[in-house]
Amino acid sequence: MVVVDTTSGDILVPDLGTDTVYRYALDEASGSLTLRDEIRLPAGAGPRHLVVRNGFAYVANELASTVSIVDLTIPEVLRTVPTYVGDEQGASQPSAIRLSGDGRHLYVANRGDDDIAVLSVDGADVRLQATVDCGGTHPRDMVLGPDGHHLYVANQFSDTITSFRIDEGSGIPERLTGTLDTPSPSCILLSPVKVEAPHAADRYSGGAGPVAPGPRADS
Repeated sequence: MVVVDTTSGDILVPDLGTDTVYRYALDEASGSLTLRDEIRLPAGAGPRHLVVRNGFAYVANELASTVSIVDLTIPEVLRTVPTYVGDEQGASQPSAIRLSGDGRHLYVANRGDDDIAVLSVDGADVRLQATVDCGGTHPRDMVLGPDGHHLYVANQFSDTITSFRIDEGSGIPERLTGTLDTPSPSCILLSPVKVEAPHAADRYSGGAGPVAPGPRADS
């Protein structure tokens, strides 16, 4: 994936194969990129996705099932924390990483373990807080709702999107009743326009109960 650091305007590109995050300066007039830094991560980490806030990059590492905290002002890795509980990684391989609007929590989708890791964040201090069942199989992507209180997870191998309400105090997602059935979802994009679809409720399964609005699946 490619991420724009909205503070500096730099472009950050994680490369799983070289365990490196490449940082480029963007010339907005010409659209050209100039390599600024090659930020090395631990060998075998496999950086896949990242998010940026207040001079830090939080990098989800697919192969090691970890998150590396990078100080972009140096730039170098300050520390790396696991996205799994216990001493063994097992089958866990992260896909997406998301940061809450207030910057207090990271959410990492772990394929294999089929859960969402919740990490508390205070600048460079990042700690695994809990893991929550994703409600499906092989969580390939997830997105936070625009209100910051909901999380939607695309479970590629179970052909479902599951919805969660995020507890305002703990930041931990709580599963909502119902799933959206869609074939092999791999990416979720929230539409800025509300679409009124007749019989939309028929697209959900799993019984009655509150279902968070909003997700569209692009597979």
